[in-house]
Amino acid sequence: KAVKTSATSSNALWEVDCASDVSTYGGVGTWNSLYRFKHLSSERYLAMAVDTDLTFDMNRKDLQQKSDVDENVYYLVLVPRREDPAALWQLHRSTQGEFPYNEQVQKDSWIRLRHHQTQCWAHSTSIAFDRDKKKPEMMKVGGAKRRDDKDVFSLITVPNTDVRDL
Repeated sequence: KAVKTSATSSNALWEVDCASDVSTYGGVGTWNSLYRFKHLSSERYLAMAVDTDLTFDMNRKDLQQKSDVDENVYYLVLVPRREDPAALWQLHRSTQGEFPYNEQVQKDSWIRLRHHQTQCWAHSTSIAFDRDKKKPEMMKVGGAKRRDDKDVFSLITVPNTDVRDL
């Protein structure tokens, strides 16, 4: 979502969990570490799966054609178990340069999201996720082996009072 206030619907809220060990919760996040994202309203975990949807998307086509590694395209899905290896992600800086791997991820950071199991980067598509609505509002998030520099995401802290009010 482009604006913080529009990101506080129950569908847009995720708990970020440092995944240093399958039995631990929380912790201090560092760049290139492993994370899980728990969807607050469904209590399921973000993962990536092969997308068999044949809907045309120009961004997806460009990323697929420029990749010589894997011709599959992917999309984001939810899995029920936090122990599922498909639920592991890495956060990468949106800026270029040499940075220490153990540096902490700051609140409100701009990140690139890489799926650990497939090594695919999350990217935007123009495919409506809620196509059955008269006016679709949500777009499918895809995955490709090739990174696109325009696909960055923001980690936004939402106050507990806002979460409780949903």
